[in-house]
Amino acid sequence: MSNPIVMRSLDEIQFWSRIMKEHALFLSLGFTYEQNKLIEEAQQFITLFERIEEKLAKFTVNSDLRQVQAFNSEVYQAAVAIWSYKRKVLGLTLRCEIQSNNFPLLVDHISREAAYFANRLKDLNEGKLAPEPDTIIQENLFFLKIMADHSKFIGHLLDPSERKLVEQAREFSHDFDQLVFQAVDLDSMRPQSETVPILDQFLDQNRVSVVSLRDFKKTARDLIEACRIKSNIHPLLADHTFREAERFLEIIDLFEAHLSRLNQ
Repeated sequence: MSNPIVMRSLDEIQFWSRIMKEHALFLSLGFTYEQNKLIEEAQQFITLFERIEEKLAKFTVNSDLRQVQAFNSEVYQAAVAIWSYKRKVLGLTLRCEIQSNNFPLLVDHISREAAYFANRLKDLNEGKLAPEPDTIIQENLFFLKIMADHSKFIGHLLDPSERKLVEQAREFSHDFDQLVFQAVDLDSMRPQSETVPILDQFLDQNRVSVVSLRDFKKTARDLIEACRIKSNIHPLLADHTFREAERFLEIIDLFEAHLSRLNQ
């Protein structure tokens, strides 16, 4: 039988390594031509995560646990390195030492994802099959903030003349901001708030909103790829945000299955 730590490790690396590689691409596209050193660093990260994807292809769910743990450690170093690079870019931007098309919130957003990826690999190498059941609120809080950010980025990057879509993006931004505040309140009430009925309702509400946003992102992606709407959104960025919404739904599924077992 395959080891659950091996299966989850390979799944996390498959998903997040691609995300990290795309972050480096998006940053490189947002820099101005004279910021060539930062562009070169971004390109080095693209190469680094491409190599990780090549190594990943040699593993299977039946691979030796120790070999997978060693690979986790290697990928962890890459995730920490790209996190550090992103925070450096954020610092340069906030101190007005560089001016680029990379919003500070975007740079912060993608650095949070790098930290999440690194922490997940660390947990797995410590034998924790993350996301753990007692992290339902914190895990949802992380992803709700990601979804709220996506809504804001989409609204800013659409052409202002796309009034209907811009308005929809603003509505999603408001909806997810409210869900973030709700999650913060529940987190403050822990551990008393961690009852099965409350957590079940929490997940149900989040699922409804994430499904709506996921469908909006899919529609926007398809329209961008067909050149049917006006925007500064790269087609790959549209697909990137769609995949992250799908990922959040998978995690909600994991937590709901756990709550169902508790109820039985």
